[in-house]
Order: sequence, then C-alpha cells, then structure tokens
Amino acid sequence: MASLLSFDQAPPFSVPARFFLTACLFGVAAGVMLAVLGGQVFASRWAPGLLALTHLVGTGVLLQVMVGACFQFIPVVTGANIAHPRVVASIVHPLLTLATVVLATAFLESVPALFLIAAGAFIVALSCFIATILLALKRAPTRSTLHSAFAWPLFALGVTVALGALLASAIASGSPFPYTRVTNTHLTWALGAWCMALLGSVATVVVPMFQMTPAYPRWFERGFAPAMFLVAGLWSTRIMGWSLVPAIAALAGFALVAAFAFLTLSLQAKRRRKLTDTTFAFFRLAALAILAEVLLWSAREYFGWWQAETRIDLLLGLWMLIGVLLSTVSGMLYKIVPFLCWVHIQRRGPFATTPPNMKEILPDGRARKQFFAHLTALGLLTIALWLPSLARLAGLVFALSSAWLGWNLLGALRIYRATMETIGRTRADAERNGL
Repeated sequence: MASLLSFDQAPPFSVPARFFLTACLFGVAAGVMLAVLGGQVFASRWAPGLLALTHLVGTGVLLQVMVGACFQFIPVVTGANIAHPRVVASIVHPLLTLATVVLATAFLESVPALFLIAAGAFIVALSCFIATILLALKRAPTRSTLHSAFAWPLFALGVTVALGALLASAIASGSPFPYTRVTNTHLTWALGAWCMALLGSVATVVVPMFQMTPAYPRWFERGFAPAMFLVAGLWSTRIMGWSLVPAIAALAGFALVAAFAFLTLSLQAKRRRKLTDTTFAFFRLAALAILAEVLLWSAREYFGWWQAETRIDLLLGLWMLIGVLLSTVSGMLYKIVPFLCWVHIQRRGPFATTPPNMKEILPDGRARKQFFAHLTALGLLTIALWLPSLARLAGLVFALSSAWLGWNLLGALRIYRATMETIGRTRADAERNGL
C-alpha cells in the first residue's frame, strides 16, 4: 500500500496540524464544561448543557480532526491535487472554530441569533471544504474505489449541514417544527453517513498499512460508504411519518457497522506482527463499542428491554461519540501524525545523521498512557449517566485525556520542527563550505 501513496500531492504539514491541535483544545473545553455544569447535563437529551457538549465533541473535536485528515489523507491516497490548500485551510479552520464556539454558546445561553450566526459560519466553511475536496477528486489523474469511498461521506456532510441549518433557522424563528424527527435525521446523517462512512473508508487504508493486517474485502471497500449513504437516505423518510422503511434502514445500518467491527477484529487477529500498540488498542475499543451498541439497540428494539429507560438513548450516543468515533480518530492520529512527520522529514534528505523514525517521533509509551485516560473517561461517563455525582470527575478526566492527546501530538511536532531546523542548518553549512 505504501508504494501506491502519492506523497508529492501532500499539502504543507501546517494545513492538517492546525485542525488536529484545535480538536484537542475543544476536547479540553468539553471536559471542563462538564466539570462545571455537573450531572444536570444528563437530565434529558434536550438539556442545553448536553446539546452544547455534544456539539463541542461532534464539531469541535471530531469534525476538526476529520476535515484536517481529509486535507492530508485524500491527496496522498487518491493522488488528487487540492488547489491552494493553505488558502482553503485558512478559510475553513477559523470559520469552523468560530461556528463551534458560537453554537455551544447559543445552546447554553439560548440566544436565537447565535444559532443563525453559527449556521452561516458552518455553511460557508463546509461548503468551501466539500467543494474543494470533491473538485480535487474529480480532477484526479487516476480513478479507484477510494475516490467514491471518500466522495459519498462528503455528500453526506453536505446533507448534515443543510439539516443543521434548517434546525438553527427553526430555533431562531421559534416557529412550530418537527424538532425531534429532524434532529434524529440530522444525527443519522452526521454519525452514520458522514463519520462512520469516512472512518470506514480511511480504515481500509490505515488498518492494513499500520497494523500489518490483510486487506479489507473488496465488497466492503466498494460498498460501505455508498451503503451508509443509502441507509441514511431511507431512514430520512421518518420525517414524513413513515415507519417500515426507516425500521428496515436502521436494521441495515446497524448490520453494516457491525460488519465493520467484525471485519476489523478479524483482520487484527490475522495481523503479521503480533505486537500490539496504542492504535491497535484504540481500534479494538472502537470495534467492541460498536458491537455493544448493536447489542444494546437490538435488545431494546426487538426484545423490549429498557423501553422506559430514557438514559439508554444517552448511553447509545455516548458510546458512539466517545467509544467509537473518538477512539477511532485518536488511534488514527497516533499513526497519521508521526507518519506525516517522518514523510516530510524524508523529503528533505539526504541527511548527515540518521533522522528519527516514527516510534522516536511519537513513542508508543506516551500514547498508551493517554489511551488508559481515554478509557477511564469513557467508563466514568457511562457510570455518570446513572450516578450524576460522578459527572464532574468524568469531565475532568476527559479534559485530562484530551490535553494529554494534544501534548503528545505537540511533542511529535516539536521533534519534527527540531529535525527540520537541524537539516536546514546542515544544508546551509554545506553550501557555505562549498560541499
């Protein structure tokens, strides 16, 4: 796989790095907010504090990482050339950051006008991002299954933004609106057709490459992303009051993500290198969280268990956001960031001394400690749904985990910068000496 990557198409490292580091700051902010607000945020799925926290994690952490990863990952994997990546990133990044802050404030303070401001910023930022990436994919010199695998989630992100803007307009106007149905549809497109589809597509490259596993089956590489898009589309008929089609779509969607989890666990069991690292642990946690979600959802939908327990909805959302999605992107960051550092360093060669390798750029021991902090935060958050007195502690641990992730990434960037400066000085000395 590495031989098929187009490193010449990679944008400057500063383009994705700004998104990755900002995501960690939003994670800290979400944890601190939970520590301040306490268990009241879990009173209802409509609690203002919970809605603010959900979007701090969803758009402040996950969306930032995934947008940054697309800027770097898609050109390298597909050969697509993103035009003016620095300019586009300088537009998208501050607008995304502003939109997330304003939206969280709007939920906490219940200021209608802020919802419109946030929606406008999201529309401009993500329209610019989606159009840029889709245009790059369209102009790519070669075509592969990965092109469509990355295009479908981008279309889904567009639908997600449109539904979010519709909700923001309704909240700002205060007019009668089917909030529950549209919100659930918004969540389906965001978590399923955008997040899960994109991460599944990225996993088909990252898991075999970095975890030394066999490749995912061709049917999964070709079909997972469009199938998730189709499922979200069919589920959206719920807005019109349909029941049978959305029920079938939900079953198909959970079957697809369960297949992703089973395939990942199966491939990990067949890996050529039996040693495990932190990325392996994060992916395994995500796969197990998916299976737990599927079992819990099935028990409630088909066996009638916990039908009256409203916190099950919160638990499903928590496990999806933190257990599945955040675990997956954290695991990817621990491979993508040191790998990008290493690639950019190698492109500056030859070297007077041996440059650092990936394990030296970001030692696995540091990453593993942060993994246990993440796992502890997930456990405390789960318990806090039934024992709200633990919510403040859970928030502090989540903030610690996010800060730890950011510190580890900063450490890799410091080594990268120091190495590049050393290479620059060595070259300058060689030129002065006529070598």
